[in-house]
Amino acid sequence: MIEKEYKIVLTQSEYLTISKKIKFDDIIHQTNYYYDSNTFDLERQGLTVRVRIIEGKGKWLQVKKKLQNKTDGITIKKEFEEKIGNLPRNIRLNHLESLIQESIDTESRKVVLLGEMTTTRMLSHSNNCEIALDRSEYLGKTDYELEIEFEEDADSVKKILKDLKIQGNIKEVGKYRRFLKELKRKIQIENGK
Repeated sequence: MIEKEYKIVLTQSEYLTISKKIKFDDIIHQTNYYYDSNTFDLERQGLTVRVRIIEGKGKWLQVKKKLQNKTDGITIKKEFEEKIGNLPRNIRLNHLESLIQESIDTESRKVVLLGEMTTTRMLSHSNNCEIALDRSEYLGKTDYELEIEFEEDADSVKKILKDLKIQGNIKEVGKYRRFLKELKRKIQIENGK
């Protein structure tokens, strides 16, 4: 599946304002468990590996592969997934390579669980777009994000952003990158750097 979306990190105030402007259809509670090698080899290759558990719906092993650099704030990734039973502590590299049908460049033969992020997601649909307003908690932090996923028409997204009065240069900082930034910061503190 090809995923096209805008991601906008919000302040708490922006989050609260948007939550009052949009009529949401559903609220989902999900937890992402992130995996990589101890030297973050997959991140450097534009890969995100996670297990996503959606409350009451199941568990999925998901791999996202960055397809191109961000253009006009739009992120385009290819997503691979399979439903799984148990939450693994580590995942064998050959299993991931089989899922995405290509080799992954790392010396490690498995990826390990780095940590988790729990998100409360409010969903709405408008102009052939899925709007997700997220409140996420990870590594002692809470942050807020607006994601707008679309199939073809980026103009529909721009209209939604205009209606919400979100302007300026949209910078994508996805959940995994925010998680890794905080994890690396904590590792540096622990190592006294």
